[in-house]
Amino acid sequence: ISVRADVSEPDAKKSKLLDEDDETKQFIMERSSLLQSLFSTYIFYDDDGLCYTLFRKNKVITFAHGRALQLEKTVPIYSASKVSGTSSTPILVRVAEINTLMDFVILEAEADISEDAPCLRFPFMGQEFFQASFISASSTLSFQDGVITSVTLSERYCMGRVNRKLDGQKGCGCFDSIENTLIGIVVGYEQSDSLSGPCITRIVAPGSFF
Repeated sequence: ISVRADVSEPDAKKSKLLDEDDETKQFIMERSSLLQSLFSTYIFYDDDGLCYTLFRKNKVITFAHGRALQLEKTVPIYSASKVSGTSSTPILVRVAEINTLMDFVILEAEADISEDAPCLRFPFMGQEFFQASFISASSTLSFQDGVITSVTLSERYCMGRVNRKLDGQKGCGCFDSIENTLIGIVVGYEQSDSLSGPCITRIVAPGSFF
């Protein structure tokens, strides 16, 4: 009897762990689905798969470095909600501001391109957030958790630590994990050569662009 008890106990533990794994996977899938429904209308991408984040009903922002963008240039962008089966009609936005010092570009449309826009908030040390970006290789929205590790005195710039670097994250929005407010956009990485493991992201905060 004791032998049978010894065998069944690990089996029970294994079964419990498998159940917990299933529950975790289910939670992740449900969370991802919820985030996509909430934020797909805030994230856009262009013909090169580069990311743009909505911060006003008719304005988006992206990173500036390495881009062939000039004032008044018109750029077609697409809503990331396209991945969930919505219209893929291009939206024309015009370059309204280029800030090479803070590394961002603001583009605006003649009319509203979204029914609402995210609330803007200043970031703070230790704040938990997630990045919402469009990954062109898989045509999917990606969400990655992070934490703010430093903020400048002017609250115009901050750094955040995320699990790993992903293509398509530059230009993506950073949203507070609790309030879902926009606290900035990613413009680059401090550890740009990091292909796996945690890396540090450079984030332009709302104090720079509104």
